[in-house]
Amino acid sequence: MSDLLLDVRELETKFYLREGTLTAVDRISFQLNRQETLGIVGESGCGKSVLAKSLIRLVPQPGKITHGQILYKGTDLLKKPESEMQTLRGRRISMISQEPTVALNPSYTVIEQVAECFMVHSEMGRKEAYQQAESMLARVGISNLGQRLKSYPHEFSGGMLQRVLIAMALACDPDILIADEPTTALDVTIQAQILDLLRQLLKQSTKALIFITHDLGVAAVLCDRIAVMYAGSIVELRTSKSLFERPLHPYTQGLLRALPRRKVRRKLLEPIPGSLCSLMYPPRGCRFHPRCEHVMDLCSRECPSLCTEEGGSVACHLYSQG
Repeated sequence: MSDLLLDVRELETKFYLREGTLTAVDRISFQLNRQETLGIVGESGCGKSVLAKSLIRLVPQPGKITHGQILYKGTDLLKKPESEMQTLRGRRISMISQEPTVALNPSYTVIEQVAECFMVHSEMGRKEAYQQAESMLARVGISNLGQRLKSYPHEFSGGMLQRVLIAMALACDPDILIADEPTTALDVTIQAQILDLLRQLLKQSTKALIFITHDLGVAAVLCDRIAVMYAGSIVELRTSKSLFERPLHPYTQGLLRALPRRKVRRKLLEPIPGSLCSLMYPPRGCRFHPRCEHVMDLCSRECPSLCTEEGGSVACHLYSQG
């Protein structure tokens, strides 16, 4: 049995707006293996969440996937009819949203919503589905479960709601779990608990995880490999160890320099100069070149492609030129 679960090739997603066409995901390629955690990091607005929605074909209007392939176990998801995708979502590929208050229906109890996952995707009867839902909520560490069975989402804390979303995502034992910034709105203590929960759940299975975050520190703790996104493209994709020991792309280097460090005393952090470029009107050539300290003439003329480097690949003329 092949370890390769997901093979994304040249994926492109555009939004057709009155002002023009915005390319949120620009010809992205990567692979995901069983029992692997792939981190996708980058600034807010770089296209991380659109990439996540593209993988399960839930891009909101007026967005549209315009190019590429999403091969799940060798089958292109972009060629499947919507009826088959509805069956696949939740059963084979699940997603944890970053906003549990939006993802959950306030009119139904939490256990009703978890049980619905089993009834829809596993065709269980109501009684068995509720039993499985109760077991799954216990598995993700919902406290005082006996008193919570009739509770509604507004009666749970943010951390507990995120555990509920994890329970729903894992209900049908999917092969791939996509977590879209699941700890962003949580305080540091609860964030650590959720990350530890994900690690423990993944250890007990052969699932693969795509973990989307803007926090490189969180990615370092959880991920085997890390893809760094900038302005809709992956600029570096390497093992977590090699990326943190020797970041190659100037953007990755800038992100790491901007991280607070307890062991290094500085008066000020080192921010990356400038701001993220427009995805509707990106600069010609390398999209990072207006902010790059190593910029060359070539950078403003040609967009670099990913080239193989130690522990993975990087898209930068510093390496493509030898």
